[in-house]
Amino acid sequence: MKQFKGFLQGTAVFLGSLALLFGAAFALNLERSWVYQLINAPLMLELSVLSALIVLLLWTGRQRSS
Repeated sequence: MKQFKGFLQGTAVFLGSLALLFGAAFALNLERSWVYQLINAPLMLELSVLSALIVLLLWTGRQRSS
């Protein structure tokens, strides 16, 4: 059950960071179409994976220290 809860938390962090990055890209490129922004989605996906990994590393480091 603990592993499933961790998986859900990781998925939530990943989707949240992806939504945040997509929202930021949309806000910065309002003059461009949403199709153009979806073409740039692989870059945002990479950034969201990296941010999720950073959060995971910080989370596990905090868990080990306490």
